[in-house]
Amino acid sequence: MTTQQLLTETWYFPPGLLLSVLLIGLFYLYRTQFKFTRQSGWFLGGLVVMLLTLASPLHFLGEGYLFSAHMAQHMLLLLIVPPLLLAGIPERSIKAKIKISPALCWLLGVAIMWIWHIPAVLNATLQSRSAIPLCGVGAHPWAAFLQGAQNISLIVAGLFFSWPILAPLPSQRLPHLSGIAYLFSACLGCSLLGLGITFSSQPLYRAYASSIDPTGAMYLIRHVWGITSQADQQIGGLLMWVPGCFIYVSAALFLLGRWFGEENYSVEMSE
Repeated sequence: MTTQQLLTETWYFPPGLLLSVLLIGLFYLYRTQFKFTRQSGWFLGGLVVMLLTLASPLHFLGEGYLFSAHMAQHMLLLLIVPPLLLAGIPERSIKAKIKISPALCWLLGVAIMWIWHIPAVLNATLQSRSAIPLCGVGAHPWAAFLQGAQNISLIVAGLFFSWPILAPLPSQRLPHLSGIAYLFSACLGCSLLGLGITFSSQPLYRAYASSIDPTGAMYLIRHVWGITSQADQQIGGLLMWVPGCFIYVSAALFLLGRWFGEENYSVEMSE
């Protein structure tokens, strides 16, 4: 396999995924009366990112060849797709106040990433190379089930985590300073996981260190791209540690800017 072949021949759009994205998109457009606004752009953009994350060569690499690609997938599904979906929900579409504990949301958002990266758990989802969706058939049933559960749980946990920050109704969001603390503490949890993976002296995920290579992609990765299994694990840890934490910090700084703006406005109004 060459790099060009990998980039052009490893796209795979499972019918179930396509149908799910289509139905969600149509339902959203129906509820918003097919009006295309900036908010609808956020929501539909979230669906596109989700589709590309689960159907592109990134998915092919992440499901059995590169831990770093797998980590990039998880970050997209947990930290990018859910905020885009929530940002696209109009305030008027929420008919009743939904009460969700911010502590529960934080716990789900942080714990789900840790749980899926326990070596025994992640290795179980990659127990068969046949689970790699190169042609869409022959997947090991248990591995396929775990992969699906993994992807769905990341998106759901991401929606819960993002809710106290991006809930459609402002009254359902955390105050700005509480939101900043919420995000910075999640950044700490993200960093600890990334640090542990980056500086581990042992291969944590045996599926990515295996020499089994049914498609020729592993030869490309190891001998053409020059990415060793240890380097791959370190890159994956760094992705969680640096860009992952950057997302949390960027959101916290945005809230900080809004808080300062509101404080200055309050001072001007009182004078």
